[in-house]
Amino acid sequence: MEYFFNYLKKSRKQFNEQEKKLFQTIANKNVAIVGPSPWLNGKSLGKEIDSHDIIVRINLGIELGMNYKEDFGSRTDVLFINQKIRRDFKGNIPKEWYDKCGLKYLFILYQNLEKNVYKMYKQKLLGKDIECPVCKKSIKQTDYIDVIDAKTPDNQIVQTLVHSKCYYGNVYTNLPIPAIAITVNEFDDALSVSSNNMTFLLGLRAILHMFKYKPKKLSIYGFDFYDAVKTKQDRLNYNDIYFTGYKVLEGSFDDSTKDQTDELGHKDKSGKQLDFFKKIYEINQKRNILGVELVVDKNLYNIIHNIREEQKQESFDLTSIKLDLTNIKI
Repeated sequence: MEYFFNYLKKSRKQFNEQEKKLFQTIANKNVAIVGPSPWLNGKSLGKEIDSHDIIVRINLGIELGMNYKEDFGSRTDVLFINQKIRRDFKGNIPKEWYDKCGLKYLFILYQNLEKNVYKMYKQKLLGKDIECPVCKKSIKQTDYIDVIDAKTPDNQIVQTLVHSKCYYGNVYTNLPIPAIAITVNEFDDALSVSSNNMTFLLGLRAILHMFKYKPKKLSIYGFDFYDAVKTKQDRLNYNDIYFTGYKVLEGSFDDSTKDQTDELGHKDKSGKQLDFFKKIYEINQKRNILGVELVVDKNLYNIIHNIREEQKQESFDLTSIKLDLTNIKI
């Protein structure tokens, strides 16, 4: 894991002006990052979450802060969004996210092409440049792109590439708050994990990015790294993974009784996300190599230490057992 910690140190020296301002905002502060785990339901941790200096959320998790304040807290200072937000909202960030939640910084995840994917497209085109269907200019490997459905002359639907700025416009340069672009390959390339077939999901990316800004304490709420996908033996339902009020970008699943293994099972059956975070957590607990106090909620603590609900239910306290030996004859 040394490569990860070395990458963090290096990345802090490469901040642009917006990132430097964010560093000044977050450094030495108490930060909470809040996920959509159903475990938070009914825990009444909202006030505890809101007591932090900075609160970070993922995608539509910002709406949990608007609608379920008692369990999830109310504020959102920093929000990480992916390309599906751009698709669903067409680049228009709702005004209430600023007005009601106090949103101050936006991280936008963009796609760019991995080397092997770029090479594959070039081969399909017999070596010709990949052309953006909007601006008609070449798409380079380092460009921010989106994958969209397009019709061929014979009305077949095929996936094609397009420059993000061409398809959605330059809306993210005209926001009332700073927007910082991050790419899907940043950690994969920097940490050399692509060969292990691991892709960082946005929640883990957000946690890793917060380490870069060196808060005094980073408290993690509502993250289980899709533990249910790996451990649940029977049918997998929406409520096993997400809090009921959370809207997933692929579309909401309203029928909690339906077997949704096919829709939800793509998340992380291998548990690699959890394994990666667990290594960071354990190393930091011993050596504080991050320079950040890392705190996890009770549920994630139990997952990390492999303490399952059934184990806790089966355990009992021997000190509470009293034996009456007065009627026993030997």
